[in-house]
Amino acid sequence: MASEAQLNTLQQLYIAYFGRPAEPSGVTYWEGRIDAGTSLDDVANAFTTADEFVAAYGDDTAALVRAAYQNALGREVESDEALNFWVNQLDSGAVTPADLMNSFFGTSDATDLAVLNNRTEVAKAYTAAAGENYDAAASKTLLASVDDTQASVDAALEEIGAEAPTEPSPIEGLDAYQDAIEAQGEAEVAFSDAVVAAKLEADVDNNDDGVADAFDPVANDYVLQAEQAELGARTDLNNARQTATDAKLQQNVTAAQTNVNEDDARYTAEGDQLTAVYTDASGTITTTATGNTFTGYVNLNSATDGTEPTPTGTPTTPLLANDGTVVEVINGTPVLIGTTDEVTTVYGDGSGSLSYTQDATNSSVQGYQNLAVATSGLESSGTYTGQPIVTTPTYTAAQLQSRMNAADASLANNVSANGETTELADELNDAIALYLANNSDVGVNGGAGTALATLQSVLKAYLAEGSNTTEAQVLDAAASAQDVIFSGTKNASVLATGETGDSIESIVTLLDGRNTLSDAADDAEEAFAATENGQALVSAQNAVDAREELIDAVADAQAAVTAVTEAAEAYAAAQADVEAAAEALGYNLQTIDAAAEFGTADADLFTFDAEALQNIGNVVINELSSDDALLLSGYSLGNAESADNNALEVFLTEVNGNAVLQVENSAFGSSDGANGDFTTITLTGVAAADVTVENGVVSFA
Repeated sequence: MASEAQLNTLQQLYIAYFGRPAEPSGVTYWEGRIDAGTSLDDVANAFTTADEFVAAYGDDTAALVRAAYQNALGREVESDEALNFWVNQLDSGAVTPADLMNSFFGTSDATDLAVLNNRTEVAKAYTAAAGENYDAAASKTLLASVDDTQASVDAALEEIGAEAPTEPSPIEGLDAYQDAIEAQGEAEVAFSDAVVAAKLEADVDNNDDGVADAFDPVANDYVLQAEQAELGARTDLNNARQTATDAKLQQNVTAAQTNVNEDDARYTAEGDQLTAVYTDASGTITTTATGNTFTGYVNLNSATDGTEPTPTGTPTTPLLANDGTVVEVINGTPVLIGTTDEVTTVYGDGSGSLSYTQDATNSSVQGYQNLAVATSGLESSGTYTGQPIVTTPTYTAAQLQSRMNAADASLANNVSANGETTELADELNDAIALYLANNSDVGVNGGAGTALATLQSVLKAYLAEGSNTTEAQVLDAAASAQDVIFSGTKNASVLATGETGDSIESIVTLLDGRNTLSDAADDAEEAFAATENGQALVSAQNAVDAREELIDAVADAQAAVTAVTEAAEAYAAAQADVEAAAEALGYNLQTIDAAAEFGTADADLFTFDAEALQNIGNVVINELSSDDALLLSGYSLGNAESADNNALEVFLTEVNGNAVLQVENSAFGSSDGANGDFTTITLTGVAAADVTVENGVVSFA
């Protein structure tokens, strides 16, 4: 009986010679001839005498070569030299048309091979589906539309209205059993995925890579664990609500925000409140809370000791006018900040007022000025009074909150416009790897190579699964690298010119800017939280956030229970289907997983799995009977004379009276059992003549 590989080659001959699938009657005729001993080379040569061949090509050898290339490989001959070679070889009789076709069938070019295999699959499907409605012209058009893509195959099969033909298994119920096994595998994957996603007590993901490498539904009741996890989440939420209701937590936030809005105290940019001040002989004002230093004078009635010592020294600018305009001294001349208007006359009196005249307008400035620069040359005298003159800006708590929100918004806008740091880190890591691999002088030029290697190590750690490296560490590393990269003359880059270097410069600069924004956001948040009312608001909001996390945890646990339960039920149903299919099959199922296997008194079905036997090259099956069978799913009986390097094959020989199966672990063209990846299965007590291989099932007479 012609093998599947032989029938595939027959279809390929029809495709190459005539550009169409074989008609059903042609398959029947040639299959009979092959069974009678006609070789495929003889079949190929016989095609050259067919009326269809003579009508198409006649004596035009070049037309034959061009058509064969187009029909089998979907392309023109690669060159005039190749065309002339085949024409000369064929015309001289050095090669036959069969040799030309065999060169296509044994091609190592991936694209050519894909086209040929795809057209073969479609041709087989068409022959099987067409029956009496076979249409040579339509089938040619159909095959011409098939290329090296799966999409072209799918489209052709859809047009045919049938899937690629499959033969029923010779063992009744085997197809149903194999379908059940496949469905069980899919159900198990879905079950394990649900368990991994649920993050249950029994950790099935040992490597934290999203793969259930420790999944064991026999030893673990995953549904019960999911239900216990939901109960734990509900308990945590209920316990928290005993302390404070959700509404109360929201009320706390509202009250804390009101306190922030009504807080009229003054704070520094670091969040330090100006609660008590004093002056010393130099005229320096210091806050007791932080030790921050301000220059100028203060109303000493607010000093912590309540005294008013006589100030000495020279008060410094800027000064505040009544209208809020800041006055400063430039080169000894008072002017208004932001203008070039000169203060023409400055004087002081015993009340502590400082006045200036500008454009004939008199205004009053609260504070003190070194009157040596006054045009009148007068010095004021008397008791100093007035308001503090502070050179560092101060804020209310609400203003600090606004600064914090603005800083957070700037950072968020940067991320929205340029991408998440994870994405940029991945892109930068690739760019650095490429740059370091292609620039031999990276160790010089200001240490760019060292800086990039250091940055790359941080990026790799950050991108690794389960990494503890933080985004802040990546941004700091990028900022450090930025300093080195742009350490050239006038801050030019020291990287080699080119697209990769430009990419590094661009991303590092972007991350350096993000680092500045991130630091500013952190500083603003710390300053706001340093105020009493700010800290109260932060704490109240954190409590609300924590409560929302507990609520979300309950919802997630509920969803996990549903997902795990449904997956477990589907898996149990799939297992039941396998058991039912196995019972209907009527065989004692045995998986080949050892070097020596033994039949039983019952009818045994041995199943082969190349992966399970990857460390066992030779297997002996003993005590077989005619009721037993060996399942080699996806395999066909190979022809030792023309092995198919595109299909999984098993080759039958006999050694010392025992049948020997050489089973390919992967598809390739060797058939001698010595050159290639084989598992050898010896069937003791069974002669090769008594072995039949049909549709992946090995049976014994």
